Amino acid sequence: MPSFGYVVELLRAAQRDPRRLGPALAAAEELEFNDEAEYQSLAEPVQAALDDLTLDLDYYEPDPTVRSQHSVYFGPDELIARVERFLSRIDEATP
Repeated sequence: MPSFGYVVELLRAAQRDPRRLGPALAAAEELEFNDEAEYQSLAEPVQAALDDLTLDLDYYEPDPTVRSQHSVYFGPDELIARVERFLSRIDEATP
């Protein structure tokens, strides 16, 4: 299971190189949904930021044709923006 620090490192790398988003987001989801001890060890604002990020992933759609069928879906540029917001929230919440 990935540690929270490792997930943040992966997301920062993906911020610089979006091709790395897949593994970074998979690690974030794995941490939240499969590592209860690690998740519970996080401060509440960090848990909330992680919750928001993983919930947002339900609305990410890389295919523009599918995305155009409903306004709730967003593409790669918005995904990067949401990762950046997550990282900003983490920076604010951790000393």
